[in-house]
Amino acid sequence: MEYKELFDLSGEVVLQLGFTGPISRQFASVFAESGCTLILGDINESEGVKITESLKKINNKVEYVKIDVANEQDVKKMAEYIEKKYRKVSVLVNTFSKRPSDFNKTFEDSTMQCWNEVMEINLSAMYMVCREISKLMIKQKAGSIINIASFLGVVAPDNRVYGDSGLNSPAIYSTSKSGVIGLTRYLGAYLGKYNIRVNCISPGGVNPGTVDKGFDERYSYKVPLGRMGDMDDMKGPVIFLASRASKYVNGHNLVVDGGFTIW
Repeated sequence: MEYKELFDLSGEVVLQLGFTGPISRQFASVFAESGCTLILGDINESEGVKITESLKKINNKVEYVKIDVANEQDVKKMAEYIEKKYRKVSVLVNTFSKRPSDFNKTFEDSTMQCWNEVMEINLSAMYMVCREISKLMIKQKAGSIINIASFLGVVAPDNRVYGDSGLNSPAIYSTSKSGVIGLTRYLGAYLGKYNIRVNCISPGGVNPGTVDKGFDERYSYKVPLGRMGDMDDMKGPVIFLASRASKYVNGHNLVVDGGFTIW
């Protein structure tokens, strides 16, 4: 296989769910640039349509679908729609997550409502989406599933980094992202016989340009590369896992954190 074929997605159908956040929209942007057929799903219709229209200027094969990933019937209907219209889905990328209004409460003040809301989206919805889309991939006997986890599913948060910022990385976040990694490994083992690869990306802290300076400095001190991630740092890893360049990579958690977790 020649170099240009390794990363070529121009003939593929990519489904990305959850793309209106500052980091996840970078995934959508790089997929649009790849020339693939791109289906973008999100519950935020106003932002979803706006981003999609912008990406259509790069690639007219971009489509927006409104979906609530926590709604099982929505997920099933989406899978049926894609099979009927496109006949296949080459790559599934799950970039959705939930941060309720009381997300940053301390452990002792945290609520079951927040726990259940986050778990419903971060893990239960991911299970449902993988289950339904993998049915189509099984028929194809091919596919790549990419789940977005977090470095905080690998190590516990160092709460000293947050200082008095009012931010917090709660127990539910680490727990749900650890679950994503576990689900990914299970699916990699289970679906491998159908030539379906399942991997995840665990980003480290990313500064979209709005992070408090004190937090940025405290966090960067703990990173061997000396900085937080930027808005381009996750693009290469997601293209790698989506493309034939990673055709023998399966069940892997790709940690992209500048080395934060090696110390």
